[in-house]
Formats: sequence, C-alpha cells, structure tokens
Amino acid sequence: MIHVKTQVADLNDNPVLHISLVGTADIQKFRSVLGRALNCAPEFGADWFTLADKVDQFLAVHGVPVVSS
Repeated sequence: MIHVKTQVADLNDNPVLHISLVGTADIQKFRSVLGRALNCAPEFGADWFTLADKVDQFLAVHGVPVVSS
C-alpha cells in the first residue's frame, strides 16, 4: 500500500510530499524503480543516490531480500 500526504503552509513555503510505503512488496518495488531510474538518469544527483542507499540499508537491516531490477 502507498500513502501520500501533501503539505504546504502558504504560497511562500516549499511544498512537501510525504510518501509512505507499507509492506515488503511495495518497498521492494520502490527500490527496483528507483534503481532503474538512477541507472538511466545518474544526473538526478547525490540526494537520490543517498535515498537509494538508505532503502538498501533498510532492506538489509530488516532481512528483506532485494529483488533484481
């Protein structure tokens, strides 16, 4: 399951998008999609690669197998 919540205090603030992934299958799918995106567009930048590393760390800590992209 994927939950999305938006947040904007006023027009001068940066909008915020909170995405929650619930369940092993959706987390694995997100990791796969993110990995494919970064392979095709490495210019996304360091923040996206850091996110990918954190997802991989989360999966490893919780013993979730990584699905090949």
